[in-house]
Amino acid sequence: DESYAMQPSHGITVPEYKHANDPEKKDDALTKLVPFLQYCALAGLPDLSAELAQYAGKDLATAFEGKLAELRASGKLRLPRRVGGVEAGQRGNTIWDRMRQRREQ
Repeated sequence: DESYAMQPSHGITVPEYKHANDPEKKDDALTKLVPFLQYCALAGLPDLSAELAQYAGKDLATAFEGKLAELRASGKLRLPRRVGGVEAGQRGNTIWDRMRQRREQ
């Protein structure tokens, strides 16, 4: 919590890794956050702190898995269709391309 004490509403707490409790030595706490971070980047959230507040006091990765399933089931999770890794008629569909497009608008 000290690492983001100045901006607590923007911090994501990652559980401490205790190798003694993990016989497989598989520290995957950051990897489990990837779907949430991708969602935030691609959804164009106007306020990240509001999104993070929904998960206060919860394991973010686990809680988001449930939301992701709901979004998929309801049809609200729509990602652009891609052809060969690139959207038809566009340069590309990486997060960097989307950030560049927003700056140009």
